Amino acid sequence: MANPRWTETSVPRSLPDRVAQLYYAHGLFCATHPYIVIFLALSLTLLCCYPLLSLPLPGNVPQQYASNGNHSLPDAPRWFQASSPVCYVQQVVMKTAVSPWSDDFLLTDAYRAPLAEVFSLVEVIHNYQHENSSLTLSDVCFHVESAKSKKQRPVLPEFGCLVLSPANFWRQDVHRYTSDTNLISTIYSYQNFQKGKVSLSEVLFGLNMKDTGIKRYPLRKRQRIIQFAVTIVLRHYYKQTKSTDLDGSDSGSGNNSDDSTLHIYYPGEFDYAELAPLSAIYALLFAYVYFFLRKIELVRSKVGIALSAVMTVVSSLAVTLGICFFFGLELAGCGRGRESILLQMFPYLVVTVGFENVIVLTKSVVTTAPHLDVKIRIAQGLSREGWSMTKTLLIEVTIFTVGLLTLVPDIQGEGQTHK
Repeated sequence: MANPRWTETSVPRSLPDRVAQLYYAHGLFCATHPYIVIFLALSLTLLCCYPLLSLPLPGNVPQQYASNGNHSLPDAPRWFQASSPVCYVQQVVMKTAVSPWSDDFLLTDAYRAPLAEVFSLVEVIHNYQHENSSLTLSDVCFHVESAKSKKQRPVLPEFGCLVLSPANFWRQDVHRYTSDTNLISTIYSYQNFQKGKVSLSEVLFGLNMKDTGIKRYPLRKRQRIIQFAVTIVLRHYYKQTKSTDLDGSDSGSGNNSDDSTLHIYYPGEFDYAELAPLSAIYALLFAYVYFFLRKIELVRSKVGIALSAVMTVVSSLAVTLGICFFFGLELAGCGRGRESILLQMFPYLVVTVGFENVIVLTKSVVTTAPHLDVKIRIAQGLSREGWSMTKTLLIEVTIFTVGLLTLVPDIQGEGQTHK
């Protein structure tokens, strides 16, 4: 039986009728050219999921937690213990620039002189000695052996203290630095442009490349502020330290009134047991659709439809994560209390929403007139629920848009950037 509001040859007048006709045409096209539609859907899904190739598994994401020395906090994660950390990471950040700037300078002058300051800074750090004791950097630093990767061996420290800086690009040799005619090319030869992965260049600079002030293809000859950090990995941490300026003068005590410490936990190997609850949900979804269709004799491939329902929900989850990750909207994945809970709930929320649409469309198609052609039944099933799904989608988008205008951090996504 055709839609009571309009037929295929009638002209829709109201907005619901227009939307229903669009869904009818879409359903008829999908039923007429199933292989083309499946190929386009798979291609679009794989394209949207491509950014996920550089996304680490949820169980391998480093988790962060800030504490003030109290090891019995109620909101502390399970991995946070009172035992001593494996190592301590300390960074010395420096901003340099050529001043005053002259129009007679070359384009490379904006980079060469500021970056050369890193060699003086590294020398001061390596020659540091505590004034009240005989402790040196070698006594408290974290010692490493040879690097595994052949590409990393020329720039990473070996058989000594783990100290990272831009000077490692030139093996901490100032003569190599001065003889290098293309500094930017040397730096970006270790840069990985795959989004989501930290490159070796960023590790040595201690910052994101966009924050260093160095561009791969600089166009204008102007003064630039170059920023870099010297990263020192220590086995022991002493609060009573003093810093020294490059000219040898005392810059005061290193004591800081802020005793908070940022703890970083690396889970190591991925525990596939974490996927067990979500896998059980998908198995229940498959079983529900299958047993729901067993009562309907007109449906031949009940397993195929049930499997398609599960794949639709999984694809929607993967596409959503891929698009968000491509635009830099990373889901809060650093394991800090409330944000970790939101990340864990997201897959189940997608299952709930996707499952509802699949069941509604399946019921709409199987309840059409059995004497009609399969293509017409699919088109009419979509047209019946087209306006309802579209209206629900618009309402949900409106609610989330209004939520963005509120001051609720969980909706606005605040707190996802950890500093």
